[in-house]
Amino acid sequence: MSANLFLLMTKKRWVVVMAVVTCAAANGQVPAPRKTDWTPLKFLAGHWTADPNPNEPGVTGSSDFRFDLDGSILVRNNRADYPPQNGKAALHHRDLMVIYASDSGSWKATYWDNEPHTIYYDVAVDGPGEVSFITSRDSTGPRFRLIYKKINDTGVSGRFDVAAPGGEFRPYRSWTMHRD
Repeated sequence: MSANLFLLMTKKRWVVVMAVVTCAAANGQVPAPRKTDWTPLKFLAGHWTADPNPNEPGVTGSSDFRFDLDGSILVRNNRADYPPQNGKAALHHRDLMVIYASDSGSWKATYWDNEPHTIYYDVAVDGPGEVSFITSRDSTGPRFRLIYKKINDTGVSGRFDVAAPGGEFRPYRSWTMHRD
């Protein structure tokens, strides 16, 4: 074997060895997946049906909260159906909200609906069985707050509040739901 061929083969082996070592080192630097402690929000998991509201006859709705992506997110699928009234057509509201732990460890949520709105929430646990989703005070438009409170093992109340720019929150809609 010539010296040039020997050097070329040695260089190729060295390149292969370095590639393997580099890949192994990079693989070792990948952080382990973070496990989120969902304990304060577990009371929401499951399928919920809205209870009839005498202030809004004929309105029906449901919410489904489920953990997804190996427990790294909590997804809410929601629907509310409003009957025709005062000459207006029936309204069928659909939305999706994804709750997740941010890189800093705080909870965040992003909401999308069919109207179409997108809302970014900070999530706060206000006590056992109580959680609030609140838009930033820095928002230039209206702010929103969504609150869930555990009533018992099969019941939850909800309230959606709205604040005009620079104003205080005011209740917009409230409801109760039971677990199916």
